[in-house]
Amino acid sequence: LVTYEVLRNRPVFVLALKAPRELAYISNRQDADEQMRRRLTDLRDTRPIPTLHGVCAMGTRLCFYHVPSGNQNAMAHPPVIPRHLTYVADTVTAERWDCDVLGAEGETRFRAIVGQIYQACVPLGQQ
Repeated sequence: LVTYEVLRNRPVFVLALKAPRELAYISNRQDADEQMRRRLTDLRDTRPIPTLHGVCAMGTRLCFYHVPSGNQNAMAHPPVIPRHLTYVADTVTAERWDCDVLGAEGETRFRAIVGQIYQACVPLGQQ
């Protein structure tokens, strides 16, 4: 499930919700990572604020994404770990989902992102 938070019909936040069990499998993490990057790429030219943020939640574990503005070739963060053509590699490690939204750190990080988005949206409400 992917949802968008919008302001004046333009996206300001992307949230992907996945089952907790998906964190255990490399292929599920790769799929979730690719999905987030596709969404952020698709929406980068329509965002009304300088940075488009996203969170992929697998259960209560969170992975934070963002794409800065000002460059059509802007790189989404966290950076991609390229796949090897021959070797099997974990290109999207479980450690990317490095905090739990139910814990103090997870709540703090999530609230900080919401605060940044809110501050970026305030001037838009005055237009």
